[in-house]
Amino acid sequence: MAEVSQDDAKQRERWKPEGHPMLGVRGSVALLQCATTLILVFSGINWSQTIPLAMMQFVSACTLLAQWDKSGRDHMYVVRGCASLVRAIVVLRTSACGRVFPPWAGCDAEPWRGHENIRLPFRCIHVLACLRQLANAWSLLNQYHLIGDGVTPDNGHRQLWIRARIRLSGVPIQLARFVLKIVLLDDTRYERGDVEVACNFMRAVLLIPLSAWSLNHQYYTSGSDPPPRSVQRGCACLELDHVDYNPSGQGGLHRAKSNVGLGDVELTETRPAATADDVDAVVPDFGREILVLLQLLDESLERHHHVLFRLLLFLVELRPLLLAQIGRRCRSLERVARLARHAVHEPL
Repeated sequence: MAEVSQDDAKQRERWKPEGHPMLGVRGSVALLQCATTLILVFSGINWSQTIPLAMMQFVSACTLLAQWDKSGRDHMYVVRGCASLVRAIVVLRTSACGRVFPPWAGCDAEPWRGHENIRLPFRCIHVLACLRQLANAWSLLNQYHLIGDGVTPDNGHRQLWIRARIRLSGVPIQLARFVLKIVLLDDTRYERGDVEVACNFMRAVLLIPLSAWSLNHQYYTSGSDPPPRSVQRGCACLELDHVDYNPSGQGGLHRAKSNVGLGDVELTETRPAATADDVDAVVPDFGREILVLLQLLDESLERHHHVLFRLLLFLVELRPLLLAQIGRRCRSLERVARLARHAVHEPL
């Protein structure tokens, strides 16, 4: 029994992930995103976009889980960045040519020719989604290229904070798709099914916010003490394993911490400790920056308060229509369930 328990303990130690726990969270969310897209694929919805989207989401999930399992696999940032570039190309093609499958079968550019076409807002949303994927790819490649950029004892890589905001921008995109598919396309030949509308809602209220929260949480919980200086990957670096960080103010070299995704082989030079007079010149005052941002936000709200008021009125006017559409769809689902029960209990 003692030998069995020792073997189990060794297996648990062997399977213990080395990466940040939030990498596992985002990997699981990416798998849920892939499963949601596969539901659309099996429903026969927009194969020109959903099939490559499911493939790229699966690739992203695998890279995240690989980094969670073993730290130091920084090349996974490049793989995810390339996946985001592929998704941007697919979304841009959908914006230009619509849901034409196979892609080489033609191009439906009719919505771009008429301003009154009800499908034009969806094509514009696709353009915004393409820009979002390009920004995500830039952030991932930048995190791979700049080692330790913005890392402090309290915060992780700067691109984690940036990418959390990029990821969160997908919420209004998915909400806009959810609302417009109900308001504009209902009772038309372009009407979308309940499965597609539900997938947009699920991404907007659960999957995307969870992924953005994971990035933001990793940024605030993956600091490195002492903080490495931001250096470009591939630059010449002196390798001295026996030199440790000296907190007394002398410069030295240290290995970057693996929990910020820097790997165990990169050596970066540390700066001498700043004196009290040099703190304002060397270390940015984040509190002052936050106050400036809040002042700018307040000025922007004062300048554009009428736009926000009109948006609020629009949402208030839209509420009865949304409730009516949801009620109608619920009644249709009840009829389908009633017919199904009748078919099951009807004798052959």
